[in-house]
Amino acid sequence: MSLEEQRLDAIRKIILEHKGKAKAIRASKISKILQIPENDTFATTRGLITKLILEEGMPIAASSRGYFYIENQQELGDYMEYLQERIHQTTNRMVTVFSNFQGKYGKAKLVKLEDF
Repeated sequence: MSLEEQRLDAIRKIILEHKGKAKAIRASKISKILQIPENDTFATTRGLITKLILEEGMPIAASSRGYFYIENQQELGDYMEYLQERIHQTTNRMVTVFSNFQGKYGKAKLVKLEDF
């Protein structure tokens, strides 16, 4: 078993012990428990959690208190609302930055995400 697989297995077990928003656990604590070398963003740990969500289908949510395993419809609904708000904020920022650029430099060509 690779180091990544070992870490995923360990994080899976930790998350399953943190069912419900009230039992959320921070990425910093997970990385400390597993002794994952990290910087201030805990990108490695967060990336592994994302793998559990995207590749293993775990219903994991995030809050200001950390990550948790969604255990009921209310938590799912709350998390969906939170994600929708983030989408809205990001869309507003995109539109504003584009408009600001046009205001500063004149007409601009819209950049598509697939161009990156």
